[in-house]
Amino acid sequence: MNTEGMRFMRVDEVAAILNISKSLAYEYLQGADCPFAVLKINSRYVVPYNSFCAWYESLGDNDGERGRK
Repeated sequence: MNTEGMRFMRVDEVAAILNISKSLAYEYLQGADCPFAVLKINSRYVVPYNSFCAWYESLGDNDGERGRK
């Protein structure tokens, strides 16, 4: 995979968008059922921005209230 020019998200950024803890985000990213691409570079996990956004937008109408009660 050529990563030149690609944008990546950190685990804490993914966690903030999904409104979950950073530790839960790590568990999710390491799971076999994670629906978007995840790259492990040495001990660091990063998520390609386009992959995450495509998955998130496929969820439907995201009005910023997802996960809030």
